[in-house]
Amino acid sequence: MPLYEFKCPTCGRIEERLQSGFEPVTPRCECGPWMILQLTPSAVVFKGKGWAKRDRNDLKGRGGQNSKR
Repeated sequence: MPLYEFKCPTCGRIEERLQSGFEPVTPRCECGPWMILQLTPSAVVFKGKGWAKRDRNDLKGRGGQNSKR
C-alpha cells in the first residue's frame, strides 16, 4: 500500500498514512480543517552497472554490450 503525506493548511502539522488506492479518505487535523495531500518523491535505488553515465563509458572500453567492434 502506498504511503501518503498530508499537511494541515492552518497549523502545518504533517501526517503520514498508509492507504489503499481505493480509499479516498482525507483526514482532518486536530485544529479543525481538512488536511491537504502532499506530493513527495519516492525513494528509488538503482543497483548494478550501467545506471550512471560513468558506468556506461566503462563498459564501452571493456568490450561490453555498448562497444562498437
